[in-house]
Amino acid sequence: MPGGRAGGGMGGLLGGADVDTEAKELLETDADDYTWAAAAIGAQNAASHQLATGEPVMAIGGFIGTDPSPTLAQFQQYVKDGKIHYFVSGGGSRLPRGRRREGSDRP
Repeated sequence: MPGGRAGGGMGGLLGGADVDTEAKELLETDADDYTWAAAAIGAQNAASHQLATGEPVMAIGGFIGTDPSPTLAQFQQYVKDGKIHYFVSGGGSRLPRGRRREGSDRP
């Protein structure tokens, strides 16, 4: 989303996201109607959004997004049950620049 980083977040720290004003406003709108204002891949990304908004954000996949939690079936059920307001895609790299996962050509 366009714009500058929202105050209160830790954008960019350890692969976290920069949370702009527009994203912050969307996540805060009607947040009390959901268990999670959003779900985001990786704990750093989720933490950036949670710190920027003060609203609960589900971290999918743990620290670097590779843990199988929640499972796909669990996540689908949370969505079906209306517990997650938004899915945040993107939010920075999962590993520091220059490092590659073993057996992968992705950074």
